[in-house]
Amino acid sequence: MPQYIFDLDLTLYSKDDFKDTDNEIEYYNSFQPKTELAKQLRSLKGNKYILTNANIAHVDEVLDKLDLKDIFQDMMSSDVADSYKPAQDIYHIANHIFELDKYTTETDNKIYFFEDLAANLKAGKKLYGWETVLISNKKLPKRKYIDYTFPNVEEALSYFNEQEKFDKNNILKSKKYKNI
Repeated sequence: MPQYIFDLDLTLYSKDDFKDTDNEIEYYNSFQPKTELAKQLRSLKGNKYILTNANIAHVDEVLDKLDLKDIFQDMMSSDVADSYKPAQDIYHIANHIFELDKYTTETDNKIYFFEDLAANLKAGKKLYGWETVLISNKKLPKRKYIDYTFPNVEEALSYFNEQEKFDKNNILKSKKYKNI
């Protein structure tokens, strides 16, 4: 079963989802629940994790405001890891804490890493071979360490949910024909 790792800021939400202000209360109150995103995330089979350079208090507050908090099995933040992406330490710590090695022993299990910064994807690909998903509406040159590119997380999740349905249907068809 695939596993999904998400960055938080500008990956699970965009600049359009909050008011950029120095007033902390106004800033956090500007986030609104992302009902459709929550539905798409819940539809994905497999565990979902947060790996972010933000601090844990920010992660908790934003996930709460977006109404996404109960979707993620675990999270790793820079203040807990005492390291920032793309430094190797934070990836090693996340891989250990999320127990991702147990998912990579089977060939059909992939780990997808969603991120808005290409440099952070490069480290995940290099260190662990994660399938990388860049969330960016900027036109970037093709890079061999970026497997997928989408303008926003909703389009990415729609794609991956469709892939899961396609894979499930093909498995059902192959089982049907094996029983004939």
